[in-house]
Amino acid sequence: MTLNTNPAYGFKMDYPTEWTYAKEHTRNWRAGYNFSSPDGKSHAFIYVDDTSGSAYYWYPINKWANNTIKSYTEPYCLDGAGNPMVWDYCTQPNIKLYHPVINSNDPVIIPGSFEARKLVFTSYDDRYYGQRTVYIMHSGRMQGYNYTVPDHPEVAVMVDGPVWDYATGGQGYAIEFYSPADQIKDTSSIFSHMLNSFEITTKL
Repeated sequence: MTLNTNPAYGFKMDYPTEWTYAKEHTRNWRAGYNFSSPDGKSHAFIYVDDTSGSAYYWYPINKWANNTIKSYTEPYCLDGAGNPMVWDYCTQPNIKLYHPVINSNDPVIIPGSFEARKLVFTSYDDRYYGQRTVYIMHSGRMQGYNYTVPDHPEVAVMVDGPVWDYATGGQGYAIEFYSPADQIKDTSSIFSHMLNSFEITTKL
């Protein structure tokens, strides 16, 4: 398999020559990148953000994982073309809802010595759902804080070490791999190579 390596927004990653690569607009991240298979059915998404100079902050990795699980396991329905829609758009009477589930939530170390959470999602009632695997991780210099009043960062205190209620600075990355059920076997080695080649090249 021939692979290309393109640096983009502070990272680079190998991807198959026949796949397409494009920057995408994303509301919740500073930048998003979509690597797509030739038929457009399998994808690798890279999401990048930072908290430098902003009022936002990072959750601890376990809380971040729990929030991701909550978001990714919301029920959905299908539109007339068979495309999934989030549940709050599923307003037709008696429309069928499908339910993604979390299969695993494990701490992992990915190349570059990044401590990450690996979240694997499937569906028990949609045989076409396939599999979605999400890796979330922090990178760079981060300053941790502990609340003195719950959920009030304006009166938090700085802390040393890796255990904190929230942190500022540094970067956050999410790597998401998705394949429909009939392509999971074919994309497994591709996604593994992409993950192993992921490299942060510059700070945001």
